Amino acid sequence: MCTPLPRRVKAPASEDRRLPKGATGWEKALRRLRGLFARPLRLQRRGVDFQFVLVERRRGPSRFDPPTVATLREELRLRLLALDEQQMAGMRHLARVHDALKRSGFAGLDNLSARVLDKARAQAELLSSLEPTPAMSMLVDKLALARVAAEVREERRAQAERESTAVEVRETSFDEFVQSDRLPG
Repeated sequence: MCTPLPRRVKAPASEDRRLPKGATGWEKALRRLRGLFARPLRLQRRGVDFQFVLVERRRGPSRFDPPTVATLREELRLRLLALDEQQMAGMRHLARVHDALKRSGFAGLDNLSARVLDKARAQAELLSSLEPTPAMSMLVDKLALARVAAEVREERRAQAERESTAVEVRETSFDEFVQSDRLPG
């Protein structure tokens, strides 16, 4: 045997907080009517007819979906292919970035030197200034971040090389020299 579903209970009407305390029925009705007419209207098509509908005033924050690596690479490829031979020869650093993105995404930028990333960023800014898009501005930002990371990496690598090849020199007496010569290790 089927049991009947419980009826939905209507939520109590929320009070209009903009109304003064002790407002009468007329004031409430006028406030609602004013709110209805103050809302923006939009013409919407429903089937073959057009109807005016109320537009929601409160909107959530607009969501920006950043472009994926594939769409970014595709746009970069199309822009590079649109260049003639001479211009393309000058964009070789940006072509290396395209190849790195193709091989392993943004992680591939870690394999490029800071010099290459800096020149590629300048070339990407040039292409972006001709026809700006969110994908190209994102690429310019990523290249700037990757260049800073590459500079830090190269500096750490150079520091490690300097430290590993550094020789410590100090003055000692002959007895200390003989003593250190006898110690194992």
